[in-house]
Amino acid sequence: MRYHYLTLCALLLSGMIVTAAERAKPSDGEITSRLVGTWATCIAGGTSTDPDGSIQYHEDGTFTAEGKIQLGDNATATVKVEGTWKVTSGVIVHGVTKTSHPGIAPLGAEMKEAILAIDDKAMTFKRGVGHKRERKRIQE
Repeated sequence: MRYHYLTLCALLLSGMIVTAAERAKPSDGEITSRLVGTWATCIAGGTSTDPDGSIQYHEDGTFTAEGKIQLGDNATATVKVEGTWKVTSGVIVHGVTKTSHPGIAPLGAEMKEAILAIDDKAMTFKRGVGHKRERKRIQE
C-alpha cells in the first residue's frame, strides 16, 4: 500500500513540474506580438554566434532576411530571402516566396524554429534538432 502511495505522489508531482514548465513557455499570441520587428541573425544557421545578417518580421505575416553565407574556398555570398511566417504551437513556420539563391534557400522551402523564450530584447529558439540559438532585437 505504501508503495502505491509513493508512486501516486511521484506521478502527481511530475505532472505539476510539467505543468509549470509548460506555463513558462510563451504562448503563440505572445510570440506573434513580440516577434514583429528586426532581429540580428546568422543566416547560415551554423554554430556561429556572431550575427551576419538580419531578419525582419512584419505585422502582415511576411518576413525579409538578408545576410552573408560562406560558400567554400573562403568565398561568401549575400543571400536575400522573403516569405511568410506564422506561429503554430510555439513554432515559427517560415515559408520562402522569393530568394536570391535558390540553391541555398529554395522557393517553397519551409523552415521551423521552436521558440523557447522571447522578450522585447532577445529570443531563444531551436531549429530542427540543432542547438539552442539566440537572436537579439535590432529595432521594433
